[in-house]
Amino acid sequence: RLPCSRGSPQDGRSGRRSAAHTTDRMVLYEIVVLVDSQAPGQRVVDFLRRTARHVFSRSGNVRKVENWGERPLAYRMRRNRTKHASARYMSIWLDAHPVVLQEVEKLMRFNQDILRHTSFKRKLTLPEGEGFLSREIREAAQRAEAEYTGAK
Repeated sequence: RLPCSRGSPQDGRSGRRSAAHTTDRMVLYEIVVLVDSQAPGQRVVDFLRRTARHVFSRSGNVRKVENWGERPLAYRMRRNRTKHASARYMSIWLDAHPVVLQEVEKLMRFNQDILRHTSFKRKLTLPEGEGFLSREIREAAQRAEAEYTGAK
């Protein structure tokens, strides 16, 4: 086998980045989301629950979800073959690894009720395992979610 600069499995180096090269700290992000004003409220709540469950399952924390209300858009936006003149603005604050943020953004990209979203990295970083939600609150939320999905 010819030697390559990226390394080979024989010498213990691979071309992929190891976990040591990624961040070992959770980062605080704010995600601002524009939701279709015609979307049923229950569908939006279900999406937020799925998103929070995804973040929790990856050892992240959802700090808060703010609903800023419905506001007119600066210009008409076309999404899903419909022109939108207004949207509901929401803000989601979460502590997560950057990979988890990419996964959450992918969930938003494929949701038909989300018109636009953008993420902001905030200055505050938290050590692994620390967060706004205590373990008891997280466990209670997971139990409630299990009961909710079990009732369907």
